[in-house]
Amino acid sequence: MLYFEAVGRQVKIITTKTDINFYGSLEEVFREVEKYRFLYIHKSYLVNYSHIIAFGHKELTMSNGVILPISQQRRREVLELQIKYEKEGK
Repeated sequence: MLYFEAVGRQVKIITTKTDINFYGSLEEVFREVEKYRFLYIHKSYLVNYSHIIAFGHKELTMSNGVILPISQQRRREVLELQIKYEKEGK
């Protein structure tokens, strides 16, 4: 699982092979997957840390080549979690 994307009232699961849609909210999904190193980088994106290949200040690149934005409100939190996970080792 690469990331989740909020699309209206649906959540799209992006995997390496396919996309799956279901009705729900990213907040609900985040509560379930937070312990598996998922980062809430934007109101519309919840990403799997192990599939991030590059971090930038305003965006990150996923293993499938997709570039996703990091919202201004979440940049500090994302940076802190990035540092924490790097210390723990990928």
